[in-house]
This record gives sequence, structure tokens and C-alpha cells, in this order.
Amino acid sequence: MERGGEKSNGKTNKRGTKSRTFLSIKDRKKRISNIAKYWKKQQLAEVKQNLKVAQDTSLKKNLSMNTDDVTDINNPLEVIVDSLPTKGSDTTDVNKLLETTINYVPIDDTITNDATDIKKVSETTVSYVLLADDTGDATIVNKLPVPETTVKNSYNSTDEATQVLNKNTRKLNRYTNNIEENRIMNVNYFINQLKVISNHNDGNFGCTLNNINIVKEIRNGLLSQYVVICDMCNYRTVIHNLDHTNNNDMDINTLAVNGITSIGSGYYHLQEFLLNLNVPCFDKNKFKTIQDTLMEDIEKCAYFLMKQAAEEEKKIAVEQGNVGVDVTPEIMVICDGTWSKRSYRCNYNAPSGAAAIIGKNTNKVLYLGVKNKCCMMCEKGSNPEDHRCFKNWTGPSTGMEAAILVESFRTSEEEMGLRYTRFSRPYMKPVEKIECRNHLLRNVCNKLKDLCSKSANGPVSLRRKVKSKILKMRCSVVKAIKFRKEEAGEHYEKAKKLKIDLENIASHTFGEHGMCKKINYFCEKDKPDDINIVPELIQCGLYEKIKKVFSSLAINSNSLIYDMTSNTVEQFNSIICKFVGGKRINYSKGRQYQGRCFSAVVKHNSGKSCFYNMSKFYSGVSPSSRAIKKFEQERKRRNKNIKRAKRRINFNNNSSDKMYPDMNKEDFENAKIVFLESLIKTEQQINEIEERTRDQADNLEWKEIRRNLLTASNFGVICRRKPTTRCGPLVKSLLSETSIFAPALEWGRENEEKVRKKVETMQHIEIKKCGLFIDKIHPFLGASPDGLIGDQGLVEIKCPYSARNMTILEGIEKKKITIWKTENKWLELNKKHKWYYQIQGQLHITRRMYCLLAVYTEKDMRLETIFRDAIFWEENMFPQLEMFFMHCLLPEIVDSRLARNMEIREPSHILEAIENKSKA
Repeated sequence: MERGGEKSNGKTNKRGTKSRTFLSIKDRKKRISNIAKYWKKQQLAEVKQNLKVAQDTSLKKNLSMNTDDVTDINNPLEVIVDSLPTKGSDTTDVNKLLETTINYVPIDDTITNDATDIKKVSETTVSYVLLADDTGDATIVNKLPVPETTVKNSYNSTDEATQVLNKNTRKLNRYTNNIEENRIMNVNYFINQLKVISNHNDGNFGCTLNNINIVKEIRNGLLSQYVVICDMCNYRTVIHNLDHTNNNDMDINTLAVNGITSIGSGYYHLQEFLLNLNVPCFDKNKFKTIQDTLMEDIEKCAYFLMKQAAEEEKKIAVEQGNVGVDVTPEIMVICDGTWSKRSYRCNYNAPSGAAAIIGKNTNKVLYLGVKNKCCMMCEKGSNPEDHRCFKNWTGPSTGMEAAILVESFRTSEEEMGLRYTRFSRPYMKPVEKIECRNHLLRNVCNKLKDLCSKSANGPVSLRRKVKSKILKMRCSVVKAIKFRKEEAGEHYEKAKKLKIDLENIASHTFGEHGMCKKINYFCEKDKPDDINIVPELIQCGLYEKIKKVFSSLAINSNSLIYDMTSNTVEQFNSIICKFVGGKRINYSKGRQYQGRCFSAVVKHNSGKSCFYNMSKFYSGVSPSSRAIKKFEQERKRRNKNIKRAKRRINFNNNSSDKMYPDMNKEDFENAKIVFLESLIKTEQQINEIEERTRDQADNLEWKEIRRNLLTASNFGVICRRKPTTRCGPLVKSLLSETSIFAPALEWGRENEEKVRKKVETMQHIEIKKCGLFIDKIHPFLGASPDGLIGDQGLVEIKCPYSARNMTILEGIEKKKITIWKTENKWLELNKKHKWYYQIQGQLHITRRMYCLLAVYTEKDMRLETIFRDAIFWEENMFPQLEMFFMHCLLPEIVDSRLARNMEIREPSHILEAIENKSKA
């Protein structure tokens, strides 16, 4: 005979016996289910027969009611037995036997028709029937066919049934006892669910909440589902700790991620926080999935708010009449950048950077760009899996700000319908740059502190005196700016006066008030107790260094007269700093840095918390929580007396990422003709331009006009180029020219006026300042000499920085000054030097006969008179200049490829020369 659960496959093994194949668990369950079906059918048939015998109408009604309320018993071991007859109890009553049996055996009319599959038979029920057989009516019970394997005596049956009851009770309480941690719960929602399940059977069985037990918890992050069962009627349902039915609101998991992001933290901070609350946290992968989705929505919300801010700026600009010729609203903006880590003035290699543009009128962000140098997925290997890569920058970190801001300028008209005014050159119309007052003053203070920290700059006692006066000097600058700004007069006149004031601050601070009397307002009264320490500073060389610091500041008098700061952008950057954890956590390897920066936009533009904005973004209505309202009221109360700061504008030039095709040939040629015609000026116009631009580098018009011309300072570079040298880099440097404050240029600017006065004294002449001269015949050529001598002469001043501490002869011998060369112990003018090309160009354009060249060092100065050479101009200069402008510079001006991030055109004659050289 085969064992239960086994069957013979008819084959013999090595021992000569039949081998057995064991049934799978599935087959065993199926066999048990079939047996259970058979016995249930027999039992129910007998019960129905007994119902016909019963005379009690109320009993029939009760049985009929119970047969309609059928509960599928999936596991007979979990059937709850409320009461069992004990030994000696009276169970002869057929009605009691039938009623008790019906309570624990599912009855359905369809079972007799084989319509319902009962998977298992309840051994507890069968045992009870057998127990009734021992003490009750044998004629009824014996008619119930019971398997031999389930027959038990009455005493053992009762003990085992009690054990089953205790075992099942422990199983029901197992999950409840294991839920030891705390849970986040919506009290009203949870209580309403309890009210619903408290009347689950309309009181037919007398079930209450005391009979409800939690048998299972299904967690989805912080959202939990609890499977509950009634130990009276086996009723099952699911309840939740939080409302999960409203898909328009953020669920508890998204709220948790949003909250931890808003305070600049991440997953591990959330995990530790919940651990201290004894609340289980979800895993890191789920956190990342939720965060990615959330940050996409935050970026959408930020773009929506920036678009709203642009519409507000546009409306204000139209009301104020700030509209261009093409009806494009023109606004003033404040811009600045921030990086993902601190540099401490020595380490500028942040992996990520961001830059924002804020409207002056609304103080709201109009544009935010983010650059990333790395991507975590790309760094994993040579063949990374498919992912969204956020790496969009390969250059140095210091170039991120310029790239972002210029990109935003180039797209402002297209995306926002606005034109930003005052800075570099993103449009065809000039844009003015205004430096931030605070940044300039901070740089001045840093330079002064550096001077006081070096022992080579004088005795300690003197350096301490200077250090103690740094704050006073800064306050003097601020007061001078305020006074000149409020003074009546033209802008350039006020800037000139401010420049004089700034150059006098060092003398005024250290007790020398000779210039203060000329300025009038600088010193209100005499100060007898003020000790003059300027002679001591001059003696140790510290005074000149301090004067140089303020001379560099005076160069920016045109920006300082606006008295503008970038405090608004700095405030926005501080919000970014909060979202990125104070720049102490590296969020740059994925989308987190970008998403957190856009979270700062949402907070800054709306003035409310990210939770408030994102809740409104998801649901379309403002959240009505009392806690939120209280938080916002407290925030407004704290910020009520905070004054709005003034802004600044700060941009650098770079290329955008958009690539458009070139003009067609016909339009291209027409555009060149139109541009050349626009350069033609009358003699009167040329003279007026020269008069208006006599401030030269301090004049915006001077910078703008010369950008479309070839000026004399570049003649040497152009004319001495080899035929095979590509023109792209030179064209880019000419068109992208920006203000540079290199030490060599600062040295030249600082000494130019001093040298001019020295030449006047030595030569007994008067040197007049001049502006930009434009060639009357070839209007694409221009020149700006350093001064004019009478009607036939001009002056050009050179201060070579590398030879500043040498005499002229020492500089010539050490090849630091190369305008002269030594021939047979005689100095001879080097006509191949770029200065010679510059001077010949100036003489030709101004139509003057000679130039007085002054080369200055701190130890020496040499003068050289150079006469105009018409043959040199015609043979060695003009052909090269004309070819370069017409074939290299002009095409880029009328149809810029540089603005489209494309390679600049190379003319055919250069490409042919390169090809011929390669063949040779």
C-alpha cells in the first residue's frame, strides 16, 4: 500500500522495489480540497434533512439567515471556536446541535450543486460533532459520515479543541503585538474608519470593536494598511492610518521627502529623525524615486513662478515707458552666481554652480541656470546604464556663472519677452554693466588687510594703525557715493567728482587734508587732534600701495555712482545655501543640486514655504491647515521690519547652446552692405563722437563704437599675422572684449595721468585729452591716442609692467622693452614692434604728422618722436587691415557664429595657405 501523498510510477529502482514520486504541495492541497468538498456535501445534506424535521419556526428563521451570510474559510486552523461542549454537558437537544454546527460550518445552497469550492474541512467542527455523538442523539449524529482519521474520544477532543482555540487566539494577536513602533496617523480619518467597522454586521452577532483584531500590516513607506478580522463572525476588512483616496494631494511619503529637502538634509537625516520618533522609515531607493518625481514637479512650479514674475516686470516696464524701438519691454536686473562648495578665496573647483537673474522692480527670480561638472552614473564605468545625465559643463568652475548669465540674456526675449538692460553685449543694443558696491568695497578691504599682514610693508605699529582705519575708509567711500549721487548734475560729471573723492580718501584718513579743502564737503571742520601719519607711510612705501588700492576702486566710479548692491541676489543665494545643507554636503552627483536650487526659486518668488507651494501646485488650492497658517504668520511677523536691499547687475559674456543655420548668401551680402553704410559718418559726426568719448575707457559710448571697428591698439597683432594663422581666436577676442583688471593694465591706468603731466613739464607743452577718432575715408578704422599736442602732434604713453623696477636701458638689455633694439651700441627704433604699428595707425587716422612716445618706469622715462610714414601704411598695414575686416571680422558681426556656439568662419585665402603649407 502506498503512503499518503505518494504514488507509484510503475518503475523499479536498484533494490528491486517500486520507486515513488512525491506529490507537490499544490497537488496535496488539491487532494485535501477534494476530500473536504465530499465531507462538506454530506454534512450539509444531512443538516438540510434535519431542518425539515425541526418544528421550531424561529430556529428555521435563524438557520435561513445564517445560510445567507457565508464566510469563506481559507485556513481551518484560524477558525475561532467561541464555545465547545464539555464532558457531561447536555447536547441531546437537536436544535442546539444544529445551531452550534451552523455557527461553525459554512452553509450555502450552492454547495450542494458543486458551485463553491471549499478548500479545507474544519477539523474543529468535525471534532465537535463527534463530541456530540458521545453525549447526544446518536441517531442524528451517526448519520454524519466522518473520516476515520478524525475520530477522537470525547475527553481528548475537548482538550485539543481548547488548544486550537488558544493557538488561534495567539495567531490573531501576533501581528498586533509585533506593531511596537509608533505610526503617523490622521486621527479624524482613523476614527471614522473605526466607526464604519464597528457596525459591520448590523448587530446580528453582537460584534463590537472589542472583537476586532489586527492580523496584518502592509507598509508603503509611512503609509500603512491594517488587515483586521472580527473574532466573532470572521469579518475581514482593511483600514489605513492616513487618507490615501485623494490623488491630488501629496501623500505622507512625498511630504516627508519635501520636508527633509526643505531643511537642506537627505535620506540619512530623515532616517535618524524618524528613528528618534520610533517610526519605521522606508528604504533609500524609495526615497530617491520619490525625490526625483518631487524635484521634477518643483522645477515645473519654479518655471511657472518665474514666468509670472516676468509678466509682472513686463507690465511695470510698459507702465513706466521702458520700451525699446521694437516694442520690447526693457528692464534692469540684478545677477550673481553661487557654487556648491566654499572656496575660502583659494580653491575654485566646485563641481556645480548656479546663477540667477532677479528683476529690479519685483525682486523675483526671472531665470535660474545650473551647471554640473560630474554625473554619478557616468562615473561608474565606461558603459553606464541608460539614465538622465545632468552633466552639462566641462570648463573651469569659475566660468559657470558667465556661461549661465549670457545664455539667459540671449534667450530672455524669446522665452520671457523681456530685454535686460545695463551690462555686457548679449543684444544688438548696448547693455551696461554696474558693479556691486558691496563687492568692490569688500575687495578693497581685503587688499588693505593683506597689506597690513605682510612684514615687508613697514613696521608693525604703523601697519596696526592702518588696519584700525580700514572700516573708517570704507565708511568714507560710502558717504562719498551717497553725497555725489544726490548731487545735481549729469551722470558723467558726478562720476568724475566721485573719482577725485575716492583718490583723496587715503590722504584724508591718515591726516593729510590738503585736497579736502578743494573738495569742500569732505572735511566739515578742522580736526586739531588728527595726527598726520602720511610722511611715515610714504617713508616705508606703504602709502603708495594704499593709494593704488583706491586708484583701482576709482576706476569703477561710473558703477559706484549708481550706489547699487546685489543684496537681493545674495539673499536668494542664502536660500540656496539652506537647501544644499550649508554647502557642507555634496549634492552635485545627480539632479539633487539642480532640484534644490529650483526649490529656492519657489520659496523666494512666492515668499512662502515649499510645502505651501507644492500643496497648492498639486491640489490647485491653498492648504488650509492651521499649523501652516500659524507658521506663515510667524514668518511674516519676523520679516515685517526687514528693508528691501538694492540690487546690482553683473554679467560676463559667453556663448549660448542654441545653433541656428547661417544666413543665405543673398541676405548675407545685403547685411554686410547695410552694416558698412551704417559706419559712414560725416565730419561733424566724427568730431562730435571724439568730443563725447574723451573719457575713453570710462565712457560707455567709446566702448560700444570701437567694438565694431578695428582700432589702432590691435593693428600690430593683425598686420604681423602669418598667412597660415587662423583668424577665429583673434576675432573672438576682439568681439568678446570685456573690462580686464590685470596688474599690467592697472599699472598703466594708474600712471597714465602722472606721466602725461611729467611730459608736459619736461617738454614745456600742453597735452589735451582726446576721444575716439574714426577714419574719414575708411570708417571701419579707429584710434584713441593718449593726448594731442597742438594741431600736428599726439602723445602715446606706455608703462611696461615687467620693467617697472628697471631703467629703460636695463629693460632693453633684458628684453623687457623691445620698441628699441641695440645696433652697434646705438638704440634704434624697432619698426616691427606692435607699438610702431599702433602709432602709425593713429597718425594716419588723425591726419597728424608726429607722435611723442613716452615709455615710463619707476626709475626712468624715455621719449621718442615718431613721424608719419605713408609708404609703410600703404604697403605694410592697410591691405592687411582691410582684408582682415572684410573677410574675418565683418562676417562675424553681421551673422555671428560665436553667439550660436559654432566655429567662426575662416576665409578662403587662409584655408588655401594652410593647405599649401601642408602639401609642401
